[in-house]
Amino acid sequence: MHTKVLCLGNAFIAEDSLALRVADHLSKKHPAFSFVNIKDSFELLDHLQSPEPIIILDVVFRLQTVQRLHVSDLTSGSIISAHDFDASFFLQLLGEGKDISIIGIPMRGEVKKIGEDVEKLLKAK
Repeated sequence: MHTKVLCLGNAFIAEDSLALRVADHLSKKHPAFSFVNIKDSFELLDHLQSPEPIIILDVVFRLQTVQRLHVSDLTSGSIISAHDFDASFFLQLLGEGKDISIIGIPMRGEVKKIGEDVEKLLKAK
């Protein structure tokens, strides 16, 4: 069985790239996981329409350890422009009643160690 993991982040911003680097590391070790890089929050719309469970890997500001989060744990500020539409907005708006699991990781850390922690959560799903 293939498990799809949606990876959020920006490879060009150091504080927002760790999820992508962890996904790249894990994809080489575990072909049972299919890591899909999501380039912007609007790409989530297609995935939120799918009936299959959704697993998201993302950097979470102020998080010190790898943790499983739920949509209700997210906060979204007021929306002023199209740029302000973020993943938490779409997940809160369209994620009601869906099987969504979020694996939050810190902004900084060693890819291998964080990957091990992520792997444990993925296998526990």
